[in-house]
Amino acid sequence: MNAPLKKLDELSHLAFDGVRTGSPVSQPIEEGAKTNLLCHLGNIAQWTGRALKVDPLSPIINNSLGRTLYYARRYPEAIKQFQKALELEPGFPPAHYNLGSAYAKSERPGS
Repeated sequence: MNAPLKKLDELSHLAFDGVRTGSPVSQPIEEGAKTNLLCHLGNIAQWTGRALKVDPLSPIINNSLGRTLYYARRYPEAIKQFQKALELEPGFPPAHYNLGSAYAKSERPGS
């Protein structure tokens, strides 16, 4: 088993033990949740990339990729993706909202 999977396995056991015994959540469980979220983001990015190959002119798919980049805190890349979605469909409300959110986050120190 590779190191990240071994760590994830270890953290999941801690989580189950915490639920079983009623003990409070500890730092390693929080790290496990972050690891799990990163895995999901990776999967979303992969599927979105595949979808873009099938339909590169979809504002929905371009917006989805922007959201993935946003959640990964890659705001400049997310902004470009939201702008692309808006070039494809200028009146697409989710892309307008997401673009504004990405601009706001990119201008905050430590975001």
